[in-house]
Amino acid sequence: MLTYFSECQHPDKKQRMQLSRKLGLVPRQVKFWFQNRRIQKAQQERADSSALKEESDRIRCENTAIREAYEHTICHNCGDAPVHDNSYFDAQKL
Repeated sequence: MLTYFSECQHPDKKQRMQLSRKLGLVPRQVKFWFQNRRIQKAQQERADSSALKEESDRIRCENTAIREAYEHTICHNCGDAPVHDNSYFDAQKL
């Protein structure tokens, strides 16, 4: 059924009947299997989205920390602040 699910996530009544006969199940079982599978897929997509958002937030914070550290560096030779090209830290480039 997984192969069939990847091709058609919402089988109609006729398709469910065919699958139920082929698998030796009651059409209602097929109907609920597809319903449960769609719910599981949606939950997995939400979890993946949440994980990607957390990773994005972590990287954004890391970039901010690196930018701030770079802006506050001191030249080891003269002890003065080096000249920074702030265009490097343009938000569009990050």
